[in-house]
Amino acid sequence: MEIIQDQIPIQHLQCRDGAAGWLELKLVSILIRGNTDESVENHDQPRIVSRMGSDHPAERAKSAKMTAMFHTSLTGTIFIYQGQEIGLCNVPRDWAEEEYKDIETIQALDGQRDFRWKQNGKKGKPEDIDVSDVMRDMRWTARDNGRTPMQVSSASMR
Repeated sequence: MEIIQDQIPIQHLQCRDGAAGWLELKLVSILIRGNTDESVENHDQPRIVSRMGSDHPAERAKSAKMTAMFHTSLTGTIFIYQGQEIGLCNVPRDWAEEEYKDIETIQALDGQRDFRWKQNGKKGKPEDIDVSDVMRDMRWTARDNGRTPMQVSSASMR
């Protein structure tokens, strides 16, 4: 059965929410365009290895291979974000606050510090307020994760 774009009733183009909606959207995209595009990383999201797998050194290679297998099993044209092909993961857990460059991250940290300082009765300096829990969350949400430079080493690849 051949389906031409003009023959698809408009009610079939309105998809449901969730996984079923995603599948419907993919099917409609294939019917209309003949292809889909697939990407699992971009410059605004944490790295897929850290987000969906494990970036622990003992598990990182397996996680990178697993996410690559998932990505390549999707239909359509695969788009690889810089660093994904070598299994780059999120920024190190011990990154200091000063290392983050993303303005949203900096503003979130400053905002939490100021809020907590005011909640504490403005005692001491705002800079002395503990925001380590926010830093822990930033490891998963900061856009710096997808914007780190390619990690290059002069070590042998043997």
